Amino acid sequence: MKSYKRHDKPPYSYLGMVALIIQCSPGRQQSLAGIIDTLTDMFPFFQGEYKGWKDSVRHNMTNSDCFYKVTS
Repeated sequence: MKSYKRHDKPPYSYLGMVALIIQCSPGRQQSLAGIIDTLTDMFPFFQGEYKGWKDSVRHNMTNSDCFYKVTS
């Protein structure tokens, strides 16, 4: 088992952070990759070796009625 030195988790829910990113995006749309990139840029917590948080973001978005998938 690896031990990671991690920064403190942001004091916001994943849904709250994703909603903020989408609301600030042009056309109020954002790809999952764009959301992950923005979270990485905004918070040191998401910049380390640990990547399990990406599954948490994906899980929260999938299970929330607030978001929907747009295909082109």
